[in-house]
Amino acid sequence: MANLTVILNRAVAAYNKGQLNEAEQLCQRIIAIKRNFFDALHLVAVVQSRLGKKDEALASYDRALKVRPDYAEALSNRGLTLHELKRFEEALASYDRALKLRSDYADALSNRGLTRLLVGQYKDGWADYEWRWETTFFPSKRPKINVPIWQGEDLSGRHLLVFSEQGFGDMIQFTRYLPLLVERKCKVTLFAPVQLKRLLKLSFQSIEIVSELEGIHGIDFQVALMSLPHRFNTEPLSIPNKVPYLKIEPHLETRWKDRIGTQSFKIGIAWSGRPTHKNDHNRSINLSLFLPLLDAQATFVSLQTDIRPNDAALLKEQKNILNFGEELKDFSDTAAIISNLDLVISVDTSAAHLAGALGKPIWVLLPFIPDWRWLLDREDSPWYPTARLFRQNGTRAWDTVIARVHTALHDFVQIRP
Repeated sequence: MANLTVILNRAVAAYNKGQLNEAEQLCQRIIAIKRNFFDALHLVAVVQSRLGKKDEALASYDRALKVRPDYAEALSNRGLTLHELKRFEEALASYDRALKLRSDYADALSNRGLTRLLVGQYKDGWADYEWRWETTFFPSKRPKINVPIWQGEDLSGRHLLVFSEQGFGDMIQFTRYLPLLVERKCKVTLFAPVQLKRLLKLSFQSIEIVSELEGIHGIDFQVALMSLPHRFNTEPLSIPNKVPYLKIEPHLETRWKDRIGTQSFKIGIAWSGRPTHKNDHNRSINLSLFLPLLDAQATFVSLQTDIRPNDAALLKEQKNILNFGEELKDFSDTAAIISNLDLVISVDTSAAHLAGALGKPIWVLLPFIPDWRWLLDREDSPWYPTARLFRQNGTRAWDTVIARVHTALHDFVQIRP
């Protein structure tokens, strides 16, 4: 037994270093000797899921749960794997089993919330997702100010701090709720990243936009931006989706119009998001996969602000992609470029949200299991009326998605005036 524990410790160390194949092999050595070694069964399931071996991971979770059927963490992790297999009812049942054991298990509640939101169960999904702050690895933190969290109280004459969380795309998507707060006759201060400050100040002129809290006084309540759909009881049919809700500085629009030119059909492209995003391996694409689209009769404009090393050389070779790189100082510049385009084609990243918020035609390329906001099995989005969604099929391959976009793009270019 002592030797097996030593091997398990090595497997855990390998997992923590990201050496997933080694971790899996070490776990399998243990299981070959002791079939019911729970910790090895659970760890190998986690590792297999990270490696994309979802069916094997599910089988490993089930074996582990036969040994310890009351282990809530295994049940919650099993739910995540079922979610990735597009077996959502079973995933919800697995989360429910975990929560019967631990009713305040934040990871299971938050994960259940994301599954519920993806399948369109918004009322219960928003409520579950409020547990995200208590989860193990949630990337955002609330501001360190000693005021209560707004739960829907009367705001008339009060001062509400709204703070951003997670990514730029999330910020862009949910600022649509800010005018609804102003309607409650309160002062609203939005704590936002500096990269968005200029764009948001122009777009929401009745709201104070800050990128630091020093000197801000008299706050009565605080609320996370992504908690606003819950506070406003948002359902798929009640999403505030009037676009555009962001505005462009006229001089920037003119400047970028001159830079891009007016000689042809103009298409913005964004093929990768933030590398540190936990789902980056599913949502980002190499530039090389976009190349078949470039035979359309159009001028292409890169909307990427960070170019990955493996894409940089290829981008330089493409004579029909305009790349402004470091000239894009913040999202105001990107928005001004998009305002001069006829179409944006993007993976699930901030460029897609920005185009949608500006009311521009936006085609979003989505993985087989998309982020919750894109819902399931539909080509449109209740969040962005101008969006068209292109989804991976069960092969989880991007080439078939690009082929469909290619056909649609040639049709689109031909019918545009």
